[in-house]
Amino acid sequence: MIHYLLFSFFLLNSITQTISQNILISTNYTKFKLSDSDSNRVICTENTDCPFGSFCNENLCLFNSLLCYDREDANCMYLNETIWDPFKEKLRDDFKNIQEIPLIKTCTIDEIIEKKCETKKCYENKDCFSGLCYSGYCATKETIYYCKDYNSIGFTCKSFNNMKCLKNSDCSHTFCNNSFCTPSYLVDYTNIKNSIRIILLILCSLYLVNKYIKNKKRGT
Repeated sequence: MIHYLLFSFFLLNSITQTISQNILISTNYTKFKLSDSDSNRVICTENTDCPFGSFCNENLCLFNSLLCYDREDANCMYLNETIWDPFKEKLRDDFKNIQEIPLIKTCTIDEIIEKKCETKKCYENKDCFSGLCYSGYCATKETIYYCKDYNSIGFTCKSFNNMKCLKNSDCSHTFCNNSFCTPSYLVDYTNIKNSIRIILLILCSLYLVNKYIKNKKRGT
């Protein structure tokens, strides 16, 4: 019985580690190399004809879900979106019990200093996809791009969550809010907080005005 339980624990742990490692997978492609791929598209008839991180669509291999830095020596990472949800910045419900290794959500150092962004707790640089653990949060000094192949406009890279932006179209999955790509769930949460503050301010003002009027009537 004990041997069976130990074996089951070992098997479950092995499966968890395997799934965790498959959230992010390193590739041999850089943002620069893929941006020049329009001229030499790979022709395909099925997905097995395509390089890793791409799929066959209308006889062309298209890349999808790549996280890249804007450096020639930085290989892109394939993000498995069936496990990690970029819109909610967390593991999907079917995988919420596995260990996220490394942590994917990343903030800029400016956001961390200004307390506008935080990630799960990190303890050392290797805990983070970005390779930088700053004040206990996963951080980056460079812009992280989410790159994807679109049939109509070709290979396109946009700023990933929490990166700097000028307009909404600069962001991959988010809105450009206060110069940062902010996930919609955080924008909604911020709007709700602001609405609550406005309502409380109005109620307080009405209370003070009402109190002032009552006091004035007593004095006359």
